[in-house]
Amino acid sequence: MRRSVVVLSFFVSSLSALSQECLPDGFEGPSYFDTYHELYDKPAKWNVYNVHDPSVYKDGDWYYMYNTDVGMGYTSGSGAMKRRSQDLVNWEYLGHAFDGIPDTARNFFLQYNPDYTDAGIWAPFISKYKDEFRLYYSAPGGLEGVNLAFIGWATSSSADGPWESQGGITTSIPDDTINAIDPTVVIDQETGQHWMAYGSYQSGLYIVELDSTTGGLKTPGDRGVRIAARGGGMHAAIEGPEITYHDGYYYLFVSYDWLEDYYNVRVGRSEHPNGPYYDIFGVDMAEYSNNFPVILKPYQFNDHVGWQGTGHCSVYNDSGQYYIFNQARPRGDIYNMVLHTRKIFWIDGWPVVSPERYAAVPECDIPADSLVGEWEEMELKYVVGILLTGSTTITLDAEGTIDGDLMSAWTLQDSLLTLSWDDGNSVFKTLVAWAWDWENSVRTLVFTGMDNEGLNIWGKKINHQAVSRHTELIPGAAYSIRSRYSNLLMEVRDGEDNIGTSIRQGKDDGGLNQVWRIVQYEDGDWSLVAEHSVDNKVIEVPDGDPAATFLELGAFTGEDKQKFDIRYTDNGYFKILTKVSDYAKCFDLYGFSVLETGFISQWDDLGGTNQGWRFTRIDSLGADNSLNFESPVLTDARVYPNPFLNEIHVDLSGGLQLQRAELINSLGQVVFSSETRAETRTSLEVPAFLSGQFYLLKMYTNKGVLIKPMLKR
Repeated sequence: MRRSVVVLSFFVSSLSALSQECLPDGFEGPSYFDTYHELYDKPAKWNVYNVHDPSVYKDGDWYYMYNTDVGMGYTSGSGAMKRRSQDLVNWEYLGHAFDGIPDTARNFFLQYNPDYTDAGIWAPFISKYKDEFRLYYSAPGGLEGVNLAFIGWATSSSADGPWESQGGITTSIPDDTINAIDPTVVIDQETGQHWMAYGSYQSGLYIVELDSTTGGLKTPGDRGVRIAARGGGMHAAIEGPEITYHDGYYYLFVSYDWLEDYYNVRVGRSEHPNGPYYDIFGVDMAEYSNNFPVILKPYQFNDHVGWQGTGHCSVYNDSGQYYIFNQARPRGDIYNMVLHTRKIFWIDGWPVVSPERYAAVPECDIPADSLVGEWEEMELKYVVGILLTGSTTITLDAEGTIDGDLMSAWTLQDSLLTLSWDDGNSVFKTLVAWAWDWENSVRTLVFTGMDNEGLNIWGKKINHQAVSRHTELIPGAAYSIRSRYSNLLMEVRDGEDNIGTSIRQGKDDGGLNQVWRIVQYEDGDWSLVAEHSVDNKVIEVPDGDPAATFLELGAFTGEDKQKFDIRYTDNGYFKILTKVSDYAKCFDLYGFSVLETGFISQWDDLGGTNQGWRFTRIDSLGADNSLNFESPVLTDARVYPNPFLNEIHVDLSGGLQLQRAELINSLGQVVFSSETRAETRTSLEVPAFLSGQFYLLKMYTNKGVLIKPMLKR
């Protein structure tokens, strides 16, 4: 895909002054899941979940966020949802700013809709003037297909409230072409004038002057002037204005398209808060046009389902570091509304945003040689019919070339990474930074920037070791297996080790009953071995019945009922198909359960999110390559007693001969080794000084190696 490029001759000199790379010890990034089905009715645990149209302001040590009243399958009341955070990563849900809709809004709606009931608050905006916090909000009038809306405001001495309603700013009535929703306020840096931008769809976005002293409308009845509109006429999708000041310009962020799918953020700028605003091509945004650049849109990094609905942003200047906040929805689970927070950087006077969400990764030096390697790269092109922007792989070579092409080049000067293509006709200026790779749970490098025509570009360095933990299956390795739908782990119920015990799901508690060894057969199928089982029991389809529903634990026999085709689906998840169904059925979270102890079943492969499974390799447990279920070892050997005292007995059959035995302690040390005679019954005398603990008995036979967990009394 990449283009031919001229190599830049000054690359070598930029390597001569490398700084020491900072590697913070013990940094662990956040571990939020993409969905929250299991938390839908637990507001205290919502954190970054159920967030739409956020607005953030810092008061003391706390960042406060207000957002639209939303809920995925659950109604928690109305009145503008409220949260707080001390690090912009972990958020505490605090309830609502108001107890429902303020009376001024309710009374206005009743004039036009006598059947009005509380429809919640949309897009609250928090700001501060002198010692007073002001919360602007909008509310819909509850008439289907009718433009009926209200913008009001309230005040408080604290960002936390309580809030005292101050009345209304502006309204929309039926047949109005201006939609009174989505308020945002900006203060003129020179004159001190207060301006409120608002609007959605219809005739576009407007800005009107406020009274700085009260926070209310300066001129009664004033609707303001249009500052942005969308090409396509009266019903083109544009909404969610946000204005921030930076280095001599006021930047107007707007959202295009429907909030559940193509939602994307664009930006223009002006020397005055009330406009006019121009995009990067000099087009007046008040015209019915499509404006650029696109700085945030639906996207998909490798090994992830991707994010859509990435719009309606808020921007906050935190002592010179700007952040952008918006909602996003995981593909396939679009009713899950998740807060995304990103750092904003500035290239040639225009904002660009980090490819990865903010995770408070320590800021460290970035020497040029740390950029060498493979990267995922994506250009934020808006193409009708293509929802998610995907990535391609490029390699930044140590010699300063790209993909080994002598006609391509990259250079790093401080944090400015320059990528050049087409003999220098296409040049991207980007800024590189440390970030958290949310798709693979590892610290990595990212870049973000744009070319001279405003096309934004993102990059993320690939950590192949981290990727492999979730995408590659290694025979004998141990894995946790997490449901895509419930985020709970596949486990053996209550840690039992009995034949017929059901396979369920449970909260991650670190138990071995939630760990599975995977063993591969010559035909490519796999078995799932319960790590906690003393005799390596496996998951099986009961009686090998293709019509059976619930999966259970069984003694290994090597039959088809214990064989599965585990297929990677290229989005971070696997599906597990059963051989007894001729691979037409797969592991299924029964009934889309979000409860602990929910059953794991065999069901028709319908591609549902409850049939996706996230495998995570547990490297600390190592790989057990001796687990070879195609040999007769497990069925032709019996080891007893367990727990043992000072003697272990091994019964052999089927021509199996024991050649040597070892006891290995929990540190991996061989504490006992014995040469034995080739006979069918063997007694192993174990040193009496061994303490009571867990051991592995490793038996070398003429047909392979057998490992049995053993306990010493």
